[in-house]
Amino acid sequence: MGVSKAYRVQIYPPRQVHILLKELAKDSGQTVSKTAVSLIEQALNNDSTLHEIRNVQVDQKEIYQQLINLLSINVATTDFLLKKTCSEDEMAEAKQVISARTNALREYFIGGAENGND
Repeated sequence: MGVSKAYRVQIYPPRQVHILLKELAKDSGQTVSKTAVSLIEQALNNDSTLHEIRNVQVDQKEIYQQLINLLSINVATTDFLLKKTCSEDEMAEAKQVISARTNALREYFIGGAENGND
């Protein structure tokens, strides 16, 4: 019965593993072979692996917050310099580039861009 139980754990991993796999598949948009899914499930069944994944996610969000805070602090200075050195068209273009780069950072760190102007 012990072997059967271990086998079931590999085939039917905990709900959190299924949720994590579903999110990863949705984010990547790629198909994964059953063997790869099985290997991923086995690795994710390990509690230390789940803990490490959560730590990386927290670290990434903290880095993202620090970057956004740094960008926010420098927005006033950037606006001032743009007004002094650029035409209105150049300033609008520069702001679009800044907004696009900020959204790229958001997508990288948290998987989604916020709507609105930065």
